[in-house]
Amino acid sequence: MKINKLHTFASVISVLAIMYMYIDFLGQDNVRVMYNDIFFSDFPGWVGQLDNYRYSAAAFAYVLFKTGIPYYDMIYVWVILFGLSLAWASYEFARFCRFPASTVPFFIFIVAANGYMSDMYLFSMVFNIYALAYSAVALCLRVCRKMPNTIGYLIATILAFIALTSYQPTALILLFASALYAIHMGITSNNRMSLREAFIPVIAFIISVLVFISIKEAFPLQTGRDASFHNIIGNLPHYIRFIPTMLLKGMSPYTTRYEVLVYTFAIICMSGMLLWHFAKHRNILTILGVVALICGILIIASPFSLFPSGFWPSPRQMSGSVFFLAGSVVLVSAYLPKRVISITPYLAVAFITILITHQAKFFAVMKGQDERDALAVAMIINEIRATGDISPSTKLAVSSTIHNDIRSGNRLSAFDTTWSNMEIFRILTGDFIKGTDSAPEGTCLTPPESYWRIEKTNDMIVVCMK
Repeated sequence: MKINKLHTFASVISVLAIMYMYIDFLGQDNVRVMYNDIFFSDFPGWVGQLDNYRYSAAAFAYVLFKTGIPYYDMIYVWVILFGLSLAWASYEFARFCRFPASTVPFFIFIVAANGYMSDMYLFSMVFNIYALAYSAVALCLRVCRKMPNTIGYLIATILAFIALTSYQPTALILLFASALYAIHMGITSNNRMSLREAFIPVIAFIISVLVFISIKEAFPLQTGRDASFHNIIGNLPHYIRFIPTMLLKGMSPYTTRYEVLVYTFAIICMSGMLLWHFAKHRNILTILGVVALICGILIIASPFSLFPSGFWPSPRQMSGSVFFLAGSVVLVSAYLPKRVISITPYLAVAFITILITHQAKFFAVMKGQDERDALAVAMIINEIRATGDISPSTKLAVSSTIHNDIRSGNRLSAFDTTWSNMEIFRILTGDFIKGTDSAPEGTCLTPPESYWRIEKTNDMIVVCMK
């Protein structure tokens, strides 16, 4: 399969360009790691990864922690690695699924510009972890394609485990690759496509999950997030209802209705093509393709969202599903009638324009939240300075919740969480070197009448919000 190198290069550059937009976004999580806090505080980043059962990510972050290299001093390196790894994973996914060469650059681009991926880009604090996860996925799919033997099974399993324990949703890409491979095989009855090869990513995923569960049960974490099989029963009805929501509405503001309907229409067309071949041939290949289609749709809402104590699917959890959605579009476009194929480049440009336009709008909203946070900090600082001097010994505490009035839209403000609402002052002003994670007892007993209220207790200034 010969790939157009120029088009592929342009796609990779586009991926990097999209990610570069989000580097400076603050938000509630990134502020915690600005100014090296993640490396030199009592709660370094590797501990946070461990608490989320991301063992490979924790090991990677621990090594970085020991070097003492400030994370954000290397942010451009992490952006490049993340962008290249995502493009590489998309490339290997397309090659594994046997997509036509002409569609590979298009596939890389629509994966990167997908609305669900934009939620991942907001977390620049873990771009290196994302790079690790997608690199493991890319290598795993390459091994599955190049080494369909016992050694390949072993290497693929190790790589699947690294992906699973770096960022869990990325491991689902392996299942989606197998599903689209089987669907493609069922549609074309291509004898050059191997049943054994189709199952390697699935086997690697299953074994890696079993190893992961064994480690989790053998070494339970004291402070890790609640994640248990007991939660599945309560979350399952919400999960089932969420699948059609994804296919018909998406998740605003991360996705647009047009974008979602294109993916859904592609899945419907792909289903029709497969069922037509199933009715005509009804062999093992078409049967496997139908089963793979059903499984692909059932896991599109990310099964990992079933294990927490409450069902709360986030767009970044759907990042693995992006490959199935984009892959459906590419697979259908490759087998359209000849009369329609002549206009597919124009349709592709139109779809790309929708994705780019939405990314730009979404980015503007996110930066707008940063500006609201910065404006609030400036106004609060001015109010505090009007009551007295601020020195490096001044202590600050901020009491706020998700209901604060600084927040706008769906993206959370840096004022929404205890781990970031004080750090935003430190980042934007540098004045408050000392702070506490929560307001002292006896302060902020009643909500403020306006956006905030300033209180003083002993040597501490307290900002009270809703």
